[in-house]
Amino acid sequence: ISKKLNINIKLKRAFTSDSFYRNTNIDNAIKNKCECIEMETFALFLISKILNKNSASILTISDTKDKITNAKEREQAFTNMIKIALEIVNY
Repeated sequence: ISKKLNINIKLKRAFTSDSFYRNTNIDNAIKNKCECIEMETFALFLISKILNKNSASILTISDTKDKITNAKEREQAFTNMIKIALEIVNY
């Protein structure tokens, strides 16, 4: 879908957990060479497993150690992720 829309994506490893700031999560994320830590996908995957359903997650990394994305940038910068998600749903 991203190729069809001519949107550049990067496949990266993400660490997902039910707790964002736990030190063991940070250690595990580093050990597993993850690019980010997030917690929303954890609930999605857990519920999918309980219901025996498939699920997926598309993530856009907003903050890094070098740059914090402000609210206006978050509001306007993530349209490509939304376009990809909508195309996947309609695929």
